[in-house]
Amino acid sequence: MENELENMSKQELIEQLLTLQKSNQKLESSNQKLESSNQKLDFVNQKKDQDIAKKEDDIARLNIIVANLQRMLFGSKKERFINENKDQLALSFEEFASQEALADETPVKEKITYERKKTTKHAGRNKLPENLPVVEEIIEPEDLTEDMAKMGEEITEMLEYTPAQFFKRRIIRPNTYTKRLKK
Repeated sequence: MENELENMSKQELIEQLLTLQKSNQKLESSNQKLESSNQKLDFVNQKKDQDIAKKEDDIARLNIIVANLQRMLFGSKKERFINENKDQLALSFEEFASQEALADETPVKEKITYERKKTTKHAGRNKLPENLPVVEEIIEPEDLTEDMAKMGEEITEMLEYTPAQFFKRRIIRPNTYTKRLKK
């Protein structure tokens, strides 16, 4: 390209420069138009995103309302409202209530005395006797235990029977935690 420019005359170079400037101006004006249309599209896109978010909120709210109405319509009912029949005579319970209130006002004194032994509530079964022999079984975790530390244990005692012999079987399961997580 340098050889071509060197071979051109001054007039040809000026003409070349003018054509390049015109094409540059056209490109800049089209670039400005594209940027303005891009801004308009961004605005429209944001508006549509807001509309979509609003509609999704409306849909979620309406789904909750529909679920509540379905529960009210098809769900279990504990009480039912029964419309009063205008042709049916009404019972006035107020007269009976006032008569019962007068009857309740007459003082009746009774003295009741007795003692009752309150039973204690027992949680679980009774402890196994201490004189039974104990067979301990320790169950270690099957997972990787190289970076675990013991933090307690869970003990289960069961009464076992072998012919002509009773013994306690104690199963110990260590509770562990990961040392890396401790801070």
